[in-house]
Amino acid sequence: MVILGAGPAGLVLGNILVDRGIDCVVLERAERAHVQTRARAGFLAANTVRVLERHGLADGLLRNGRTHHTCEFRTEGGRFRLDYSGLGLGERHTVYPQQALVTDLVARFLERGGQIRFGTEALAVCGADGEWPEVAVREADGR
Repeated sequence: MVILGAGPAGLVLGNILVDRGIDCVVLERAERAHVQTRARAGFLAANTVRVLERHGLADGLLRNGRTHHTCEFRTEGGRFRLDYSGLGLGERHTVYPQQALVTDLVARFLERGGQIRFGTEALAVCGADGEWPEVAVREADGR
């Protein structure tokens, strides 16, 4: 199985597959250092944390993340504070930088025997509806 992209979604899927004995490779166009240091959102919903915990992928965020229940929006016109833990199911979010989560997920995927090809760009997916789809790629060296 081929997974396109070493972001949180692709890495969680890869970890779940490899944990169940399904061989897969993750193709990521960026280099590993870039993937593990690019700053992105770090606001995880409670259900996301539960999924990560269920699959043994939450050690870092449980150790270093912070639960959060409010958000303040600021504009030139003033401030608005939203206490979202008082809405809906009343659940808190966990703040954990995405680059830290990605670093954790990459490490766990590789520990489990997964393969990531950094610097490999997927150019096209052929035969996606068939039994043996193929992915045309360009490697870091241009091939």
